Amino acid sequence: MLKIIPFKIIFYNIYFLEPEAGPLPRPTPEGGVKSGEIRHENYGINENLEWPISTDCASVTITSSAFDTEATYDYVTIGDVQYSGTDPISVTVPNGNTVVRFHSDASATKSGFVLAWSCPGFLLIYSLLIIVYFSSLLKFLIDNYFSV
Repeated sequence: MLKIIPFKIIFYNIYFLEPEAGPLPRPTPEGGVKSGEIRHENYGINENLEWPISTDCASVTITSSAFDTEATYDYVTIGDVQYSGTDPISVTVPNGNTVVRFHSDASATKSGFVLAWSCPGFLLIYSLLIIVYFSSLLKFLIDNYFSV
């Protein structure tokens, strides 16, 4: 006898945004945004930009995978702290709603930055849920279709 196995496949929408438009959202199955990316590479002179981060998380961790601005003169501001030069960023903001700001002066520019933000623990919890789900599905298949 053939059994029908109900299960759910979740597809994510991926949005490609211009650097000025804001962070790249990654929706969760519940519809909330728990992580994203801010890219501003090869920036220009005299820029003043903002990227709001809005989530229902208690805090947000922001890290840089690439960071190169003109030291002291071109900088990213997160909270009350300015970051410039080539030192990597790794900061946890104690609020799920914050704004990442960027300023460049009228002279030299550098290669820019890529920042990733996420709710602490989100990726670990979500990964564990996926593992548990597929482990249960695999056990069900083995018990019902491949039993000896």
